[in-house]
Amino acid sequence: MVILTMHRMVHLLRNGSEKELVEVRLDGERVGQLTATTSAHYLPSIRHAEDVGTKLGVWAKIKGSGLAAELVIQGARASELSDDWLRTMAAFPSLVGEALSYAIPPAYTEAERASQTRHQNAPAAPEPPASQPWALQSNQPTVRDAEAAAARVRVGKQLMAITDKDRQYSPGLHKAAGISMIGISIIVGLFLAAIPFIGPVLGLGLLALGIYGNVLKWRLAIALEAEKRADYR
Repeated sequence: MVILTMHRMVHLLRNGSEKELVEVRLDGERVGQLTATTSAHYLPSIRHAEDVGTKLGVWAKIKGSGLAAELVIQGARASELSDDWLRTMAAFPSLVGEALSYAIPPAYTEAERASQTRHQNAPAAPEPPASQPWALQSNQPTVRDAEAAAARVRVGKQLMAITDKDRQYSPGLHKAAGISMIGISIIVGLFLAAIPFIGPVLGLGLLALGIYGNVLKWRLAIALEAEKRADYR
């Protein structure tokens, strides 16, 4: 786990217009930038941090290897932050450098022992009614993995969810994968159809599955194309 800082940057599009994105830095050095869709979730928080004279930090996890490493952001979107957190802008805990040993303060002190004794001797508080719902509340923002966050793009009358994993491949590659699914289902279905009695049913079922997968892949490709057009506006 590492701590990144998030900064606004201006990206020049092919049509000559400018679009505001989020740049992330590790120890003050640029390590990458977010897509236009993901940047929109964090830009309001970055502007708020700049207005109060501070920088916005976010937890991130290093994945991959020394040859191909990537950073996965684990932070709350602007819409998920509470007003209490925005007013306090809680700071990250102080970190120390890597070492062979660390000076750690005692986990249990005499003052805590005395406080615990007073607490044990105090009368017990009445228990809430069984029908009363209770929930733990916190002023800290909810932390979500960026891999689980997905943008939604309308394709016809349906909304398609697009993740960063889907964006790793071009729309054309998704379409080719859909066509391949039909081809594979036809070839395997022909072999299955040779099985007496149940074979034709299995072959038709596999063909239907291939057609369904092809439709999903084409819808995903169309959604990626629509998102890309929106990014270049």
